[in-house]
Amino acid sequence: MNSESSRLSARGYVSGLAANGRYQFTSREAQAALGVSAAAAKLALIRLTKQKLVASPARGFYVILPPEYGALGCLPADQFIPALMKRLNLYYTGLLSAAQYHGAAHQRPQQFQVFVARNRRPIQCGAVRVAFMARKRLADVPVQPFNTPRGTLLVSTPEATAIDLEWDTRVMPANSIKW
Repeated sequence: MNSESSRLSARGYVSGLAANGRYQFTSREAQAALGVSAAAAKLALIRLTKQKLVASPARGFYVILPPEYGALGCLPADQFIPALMKRLNLYYTGLLSAAQYHGAAHQRPQQFQVFVARNRRPIQCGAVRVAFMARKRLADVPVQPFNTPRGTLLVSTPEATAIDLEWDTRVMPANSIKW
């Protein structure tokens, strides 16, 4: 019976966050809100993940899945990247992902591309993929904010995006891609 009441509390916690317009949280926040041990909070979050109510794009970081993104298995990357990157403070959306925001992409990129100061492992959350590229002098790149339904995303300016794309094609020419 105790695990049943814990599950209802976890579901209620997630529903309360969504009702207040917040679609991401950490496992520590859930543990504190539920008033349970770290192990109990982890088990409750695993149950919610199996029920497709939440997804975890990064260790200890969870997003709430609204019904419209159930088939995707995760929130779109532009909706959780601002909250995930909040701890780093230095990041920006670049390359084809940035070009999409400036209206210069002819189709949606297959993966969301983010520049960070240090190497970071890619994220796979449901059908959503996020690639991270390390860049020196990250703070020198001009960025502009774009509002998303869940936060403000930092995107390289059109000029910086053009330079990044030019650099990217020099590093990996189109004829070197193996299909």
